[in-house]
Amino acid sequence: MTREELIEVMARAILQDFEDGADMSTHPVPERAASRNARAALAALEAAGVRLVPSEATQEMTGAVLEPTASRYEVMKTYSDMIAASPYAPPGG
Repeated sequence: MTREELIEVMARAILQDFEDGADMSTHPVPERAASRNARAALAALEAAGVRLVPSEATQEMTGAVLEPTASRYEVMKTYSDMIAASPYAPPGG
């Protein structure tokens, strides 16, 4: 997922109630502002030292491993363990 796709997902979440047919004209955050708000939220997280990463390492990420003798499985397992140990991991998984 690219950064722009992530922002789109976040913007859709901001406007989630409209998927149920809510009247957009009465919403305090109009659709045109949702992307701007999502972008600002992501920037605030990054300014606080938080980075969003995929749950599973991508091919490019595993290819960036410094230890050329590590197997793809070892890299994926280590990455999964690191994500699970993150202080920002959602409760229960």
